[in-house]
Amino acid sequence: VVLLYTTGIKVGELLRLTLSDYSAEEKVLSVHKPGGKTRSLSVPESAGPILDDYILVRSQKSKTCDPPTELLFLNRDCSPISVRSIRRKLKEYGKKAGLLFPITPEVLRRSHAVKMLGKGVGIEQLARQMGYLSVAAFKQQMEMNESNRMKDEV
Repeated sequence: VVLLYTTGIKVGELLRLTLSDYSAEEKVLSVHKPGGKTRSLSVPESAGPILDDYILVRSQKSKTCDPPTELLFLNRDCSPISVRSIRRKLKEYGKKAGLLFPITPEVLRRSHAVKMLGKGVGIEQLARQMGYLSVAAFKQQMEMNESNRMKDEV
């Protein structure tokens, strides 16, 4: 959940990450896109220690996985985490927090974009970082998300 918000990574990309996609020294994730392209995402200071601690636990857990897997995020039974289970957890966390609107991976991704724009990150840089092919596609997605959010609030 922390990585969804702090990096703006897509949930599908997050769930495809492997242990070797993270450089603990550089605090960078390598996100592999279809077509063999890779983009690097910096892991913010606030998320680095959380991810490092998780990887320590995950490394111990992987010793019990049969068959072994390189996937970074696993369920307790060593099976891959699904998008559906992420959505369920976010819904649960939102209810516990008393939020009046649903938290989804897309909401966290959009919140990351809004936060970064507010910090003065250029729209071109942010669009690239978030994996958009063009600034126009990024703007269109942001507008679509805003429109859907408004509908949800009504």
